[in-house]
Amino acid sequence: MNNKIDMIHLPDLSFIQFCHDQFGINRGVYNTIDAWFFHEGIRNILERREQIYHFLTEWVQDDATQSNGKIKIGHGNLSKKLKEYFESAFSTDSCSSDDDFILTLSKSLYQRCLIN
Repeated sequence: MNNKIDMIHLPDLSFIQFCHDQFGINRGVYNTIDAWFFHEGIRNILERREQIYHFLTEWVQDDATQSNGKIKIGHGNLSKKLKEYFESAFSTDSCSSDDDFILTLSKSLYQRCLIN
């Protein structure tokens, strides 16, 4: 894979396989993450994939990984991490300080930033 832009355009199964190979998550975990972002207002699949990739990358960087660099998911850990990520990534502070990030948000998330 040449870069992140190529990766987000993969067919569904290939993208899920990429996430499995890169982060060690299975399809069920991927589907849970995808559904979470969808229900939080990110309707565009490409935007969701970017957020999923960013979320997983951040999780790996937070040292919540096994020795092989794969994500270790414990009971309730996924929901906790998703809530933390969403609160930090989509807070009004991040919206007002990063104009480029605002442009990648879905319309509903952008409106939330304007309201807050």
